[in-house]
Order: sequence, then C-alpha cells, then structure tokens
Amino acid sequence: TLSDGTWSITATESHPTSGASTASAALSVSIDASAPAAPGVPDLATSSDTGTSSTDNNTNDNTPTLSATGGSSGDTITLSATNGTNTVTCSYVVGSATNCTLPTLGDGTWTITSSVTDPAGNTSNNPTSLSIGIDTNAVGGLAVDLAASSDTGSSSTDNNTSDATPAFSLTGQATGDVVVITASRPGATDVTCTYTVGVASSCTLGTLTDGAWSVVANVTDASGNTGNTSALSMTIATSASAPGAPDLLNASDTGASATDNLTSDSTPSVSGGVLPAGTSVTVSARKSDGTTVSCTYVASASVSSCDLPSLSDGEWSVSTVITDPAGNVSPASSALLLSIDASAPTAGTPDLVASSDTGASATDNLTSDTTPSLSGGALPAGTSVTVSARKADGTTVSCTYVASASVSSCDLPSLSDGEWSVSTVITDPAGNVSPASSALSLTINKSLLDAALNTQSDVSSGELPQDIARLDQTPLNFGSGWITATAHLKKNEVGRASHVVFMVRNADGTTARTVRMRVPSAARRLSARLPRLDEGQRIVTFVENNFGLSPSAPKRRNVVQGATGRGRDAAGNPILFGESLLVDRIIFDATSPLLDARDRAQLDRLARELRGRAGLLLISGFARQNLIDGSKFLKNLSIERARNVANYLSSQGVRAWIRFDGYGAITTEPGTANDRRVEIRWSSAGREAFIQK
Repeated sequence: TLSDGTWSITATESHPTSGASTASAALSVSIDASAPAAPGVPDLATSSDTGTSSTDNNTNDNTPTLSATGGSSGDTITLSATNGTNTVTCSYVVGSATNCTLPTLGDGTWTITSSVTDPAGNTSNNPTSLSIGIDTNAVGGLAVDLAASSDTGSSSTDNNTSDATPAFSLTGQATGDVVVITASRPGATDVTCTYTVGVASSCTLGTLTDGAWSVVANVTDASGNTGNTSALSMTIATSASAPGAPDLLNASDTGASATDNLTSDSTPSVSGGVLPAGTSVTVSARKSDGTTVSCTYVASASVSSCDLPSLSDGEWSVSTVITDPAGNVSPASSALLLSIDASAPTAGTPDLVASSDTGASATDNLTSDTTPSLSGGALPAGTSVTVSARKADGTTVSCTYVASASVSSCDLPSLSDGEWSVSTVITDPAGNVSPASSALSLTINKSLLDAALNTQSDVSSGELPQDIARLDQTPLNFGSGWITATAHLKKNEVGRASHVVFMVRNADGTTARTVRMRVPSAARRLSARLPRLDEGQRIVTFVENNFGLSPSAPKRRNVVQGATGRGRDAAGNPILFGESLLVDRIIFDATSPLLDARDRAQLDRLARELRGRAGLLLISGFARQNLIDGSKFLKNLSIERARNVANYLSSQGVRAWIRFDGYGAITTEPGTANDRRVEIRWSSAGREAFIQK
C-alpha cells in the first residue's frame, strides 16, 4: 500500500546468466486516495428563479440552471434533483463552466444535492441540499371585486359608488402573489394600484372622475405565472341633483279632477318621478303645525311610489329626497301642495228651479215641464251633484252636473205624469260622497197651462241658434275617471239659447252618451261632467232654441214625433196646424213608406228653400183605405211615411224643428192613390206652437 503522495517508479531486469540490468528511467506516480471536500449548498441561478422573488427558489422554469461552490479546477460537480423515486442530474467541470441545466422537471417540490468528483475519481459526500418548487400552471379563477366598504349606496354589490378612491381585492390568491388593479375609461388616463397577498388584502386606486370605469386585475404568483381577470364595470357618482317636485298618483287624486292634488285619500300614494332602478326615495309631508310623516321606496321596474301614513284633513307640503344608487343624497325637491279632505259632505237639498215650476205658483213643485231642471242648492265649485227621481212603480231616472259659477242644475230625462220622489247625492271636489238628501216631492202634470213656456226670451227671436264659440275639456287625456266639458256661447246667443247638448261620439260615428242641459237666461258658458273619453271618442256640441238647432247638430236631432193637427172637421179630415207650403204632395207606393227618386227630388227643392229658416215644419202622413189592412197597420204606415220625410229633410240640412205624425186612413171607404201621401206645413212660431193647453 502506497501512501498518498508522489512516487518514482523504476524497473530492472535480472538474468540468470547475465545478472541484473541497470534501472529504467523513473515513472512519477501520484497516489490520491482521499475524497475531496463536500461542495457548498446548491444554488438556483437568478435567471431561473422566476416570480416575485429571485431568491425564494420558486420558479416556473422547469429546466432550471444550478451551481454549487467548492471543488478545484478539473473537478466535476454533479447536481442531482430528486422527487420521490425520480432523479435527474447534470454536471459541469470546474474551470470550464460555472453551472449546468437540469433536464425537464415536473411540477412539484424537488430536492437538489451536489457532489464533487476529483480527477482521481474520488467523490465527495453531499451532506446539504436545496429545495426548489416548480410551478408551470397559469394563474386562474380570478375575479376582481370592489370592496364592500367602497361600494356605497343602497346595495353593497351593485358596483355603483360615490367613493372616488375605491378599494379593490381578489379572493383565493396565494401568499406572495402580486396583484395589480387597473381602472380605465375612454379619454382618461389609466389608474392603477398594487398589493402583495399576505402583506395586504386590497389596494386603493387614485382619484377617479365621475362616470363608468372598466376595472381589471393582473396577478403574478410566486413562480412567475400570470393571469388577468375579466373586466368589472363600475360607476362613480359623487353627487346627486335635487329631484323634481313629487307627484300625487292619479289613483289617489280622488274627486272631480285627477290633477288638482285635492283628495279624500288620507294615505295617498306619492311618486318621486322617473328615476334609475335602485334609487332610494324618501317622501316627506309636513303640516303647518309641524306634524311630519314620511315613507320610503326603492325605485324599480315595478315600484315607483309609496303610501304616506294617515294624514289629517288640511294642507300638507310634500317633498322628496333621493339617495342615488351610488349613495349620494340629494337636496330636497320643490314642494307639492296637497289638500286632504276625507270628510263626507252634508247632503244637499234638491230644489225645482223656478223656471221649471210652471203654473200659478213657482214654489209648489207642481209642473207641466216633463224635463224639469233640479238643483242641489248652493255648493262649492267643482262639486258633482247627481239628481235622482223615483216613482212609486220603481221607475228611476237621473241627471248629473258639476257646480260652477254658471252651472247649478241639470235637466232630468222625460218624466211621466204623476208623483216623483227627488233626492240628491253630492260628491265634493275631493271625492267624498254624501248620504242621499231628504226627498223632494215633485208632481208632473203636462196638461197644466204653462205660460212661462211660451214667454221665454228665445220664443220671439225667430232665428236659428249659432254653434258655440269654444269647447274646453279638462283633463285632455284618455282613461278612467271623469272630465269636465265646458261650452262657451257666442255673445249674441246669451239669453237666446234654450239648451246646449253635449254628445260623446265614437270613432265609428255612433253616439256613446248625450247630455242635454238647459241654459240659464244670462249664462255665457255651461259645463257637463262626463266619463273620461275612450281612445277615438270626441265631444260634439250644438245649441237649441225654440226655432231650431245650430249647424253642427247631427241629422235627425231636430225631428220629434208629436201632434201636427187638432181634432177633425165635419168631413172627418184632421184639422192640420200651420200654413200649407207650395209643394206637391209626396205620393207613396201602396203599402210602402219608402221615398222614391221623384219624392227625393221634390224634397231636395224644399230643403234648399228651408235651409237657414227658423221655425216649425209639420209633416202629416196618410194611408189609403183598402178594406184589407187594419186601422193599426195603416196608422203605423202613415207614421213611417211622415217620419221618413222628416228624417230626409233633416239630412238635407234643414235645422228648423220638424214635428211629424200619422193619421192612417181618414175614411172607411176605399181611397185613391192620392191618399198615400204626406202633407208638409210650416209655422214660424217655433217648436212650442200648437201645444195642447
């Protein structure tokens, strides 16, 4: 055994005969049987130590470069990476290289050891090791979140805020991950903030201007893998403007008008107007005595108002304050003045208007006026009065009016002779309904002498009335509820017009409702309360006096059935009223009430003469006795003939009153074709002429 060191080796040859040779040249041999010193701890090259730190030995480089200190020139340093049963190595020669690169490593934790092998083949031990982490997986599952403390307003999750320096965070990230938050919007400079997980849990952006911002986050984990979140939309709003004046909902604005803010609803519904979803609205009502109540709602597609608590009768000042979705609180709105009246009015006292109380007394409620005017008494403007008349047999009729400076009564529909019980029900402007009044006993007797009827101012006018000057309608919109239609008479019609008629016409030309109102002698305007119009409906008005209708009256409105004669002469012929017109008698075909072309031509000529004339046209129909048809059939046939002539003249523009009647066959003997006729007569005295006294 040679000890470590340098040895000189020579050789000699011995021969049995020749003896030993001289020594050979010496061979220098170095003996080194000692293991070299162990290298230092392995070190991951900075270029391979990716991620947030270059010294934490966590990397996404799966072919990392490593080195170890120690060894002498010519020594070989071997680095080994072990993960479970898997081991891979790389080597480099000191003096020729300073590191080596491992083959591909799988994700996970690897133990790195190093050893030195000297040129003599002695290998050191490897008492120390380095642990490195390999992670090549991209960062995922990211969602940037506005901190609840920064998400002001009615919701802490809607990303609407008044915080102009909001804080953001990401959940589910590992300690050491670096998070960069970036907010951007068109035309603005990007604003960013950064934090490291484990050191902080969020970061706060610099000041953002009002408006919509797009916020994203970028994350870099400890191994250097990166990931981006999807964009979060966020709205910054740092102030709220004062809202408009609050509005009382139509459903709560009871009474004659849905826009007067006078109501009997003591828990009214009030709206703050059209507002973005999520806006919180506080409605406050204050009375002059200091009483204050309020309600609150959050605006949405289905919620736009709240109901105030019970309000006492009187005047209230109502205002709103809004808190927008970002949490900004507005100044108070301008005030809505609201009047509460929840008390039922006192029952009215029905009274027969003096002009309708005909006869010897104007106060005995005995009259020949079959469409009498009834008043509910002195009432505030805007009060709606319904007058109802009931007979012992159960027959009931009614009329309605809205009290105003010019309207204090309405005309009941035609009443038959007898006793009627008349009562009124009052609806005040706030919509409160009174109990029925005590009853007025009214007696109708149309055979009474009615001197007043023939002495009205319009009887002597002798002219057709003119259409109204203007029609006002309040409110103008369509829907449920009521409207007030006001007709303004022309100046020269004041004291001359007897009635104004309001007609609601449908889009197809049919009539939905008619209200006929007597005009007080000095009235300039007249109002009618009507159900609010449906889509396509319109109001038509015209004026009546004793001599006819105004031009806008629909055809046939001036045609009435009534007596055109009184009694019969000695020959059995009816004694007809009026003066005979110079027109050929209209002759009909047998058993026919229809007009032929010749008849219409004669009537057209007559209509041209009568257009614009004021008075009373009297149409009398007759039938031919044929000993076959009964008297009732012939009577009806003659009436239909007279009616058809009357209607045709009205359709051709005649606006004087037209009264018609039929007399059937006036003889028991078979007649001639001349008996199938109508006779046309005229009176300039007007519609009240020839009334049976």
